[in-house]
Amino acid sequence: MKSGRFLFIILLFLFSCNVKQDHELEPDWDAQILGPLVKEDLTINEIPDIDSFAYVKTFKLADFGIPNPSIAVNIPAIPSTNLGPFDLDLTETFKSAEVESGEIYFVLTNNLQVDVNSGVNVVISQPGGTTPILVNQTLNTGLPSNGGVYRMTPLNLNNRQLLPNMQLQINNFSTKNSNGKVIIDPERSFKIEVYIHKLKFKSITLSKGNTFNVEETVDLNLKGTDINAESLSGKLYTFANNGMPLKFSLQLYFLDGSYNVLDSLFNTDPTIQEPVIAGGVTVSPRETKITTELNETKANKIINAEFLRIKFNAANPPDVTINKDNLLKFQLTGDLNVAIKK
Repeated sequence: MKSGRFLFIILLFLFSCNVKQDHELEPDWDAQILGPLVKEDLTINEIPDIDSFAYVKTFKLADFGIPNPSIAVNIPAIPSTNLGPFDLDLTETFKSAEVESGEIYFVLTNNLQVDVNSGVNVVISQPGGTTPILVNQTLNTGLPSNGGVYRMTPLNLNNRQLLPNMQLQINNFSTKNSNGKVIIDPERSFKIEVYIHKLKFKSITLSKGNTFNVEETVDLNLKGTDINAESLSGKLYTFANNGMPLKFSLQLYFLDGSYNVLDSLFNTDPTIQEPVIAGGVTVSPRETKITTELNETKANKIINAEFLRIKFNAANPPDVTINKDNLLKFQLTGDLNVAIKK
């Protein structure tokens, strides 16, 4: 789920009754909800597992062969050494992606009991890519002991290719001697954190055989506000207009205010048909319509929902490329009778 991406719902209430004085009101009466409850256009940027990425690697004095005696000692200097390469596995979802916008940066934190010298060089690469080197930065200043921090200015990834597997190399890492005798704390470390975030894609080429999800969570209110519904019945119509070159299954989850699942709409995940495809590219979208008759048990659960999670799933997708303009249009429409509390 993605924070800050909730959309407001279009609710259309049609009431055909005259309001009576309070003492004339019956215990309840029927109203009708007719029209779109939720309407969303989903794209490759609603793929939940690749909108951001974080990698953390730590190095303790023991990693450099410095023992941990029980008495105070002078910690010897660590001579210049290269660390890595280390694999940064971004995702299994795609083989490659063309980035429209995004950022990459790293943060170094020196919690060791010795100062780190200047000249540390950090390289983040993706061998075999059209942009083989994403980051190559050398620190002009050192990092003081016991909490010195260096944060790289974020580098934009606009219009670059991004591969799912990258490598991290730290070159010319070295430290000074400790400033006098200290008791070595074996848990102290030198830490590097790598972040890739705010990603938006132009296109994604999928990795065949991996699950591919497109999902969104939106606001929902079936109970009303000024007039409070106590029960509902009728039908829900789900429309999916698929412009992505994949066959999906669909499930809708009704969530309470804490995002706990109250119920799903479908007992088994229905199939959303793939569009007309030629050469792995969508020629024209195809629409699927699903009608769901609400039984009393399900209706009593979903009337209390505050959010709706829309989840499309393609298991073992083919080796295709999805562009940002390949939309997966979703609409949930209600033809519902609502009992209203007086």
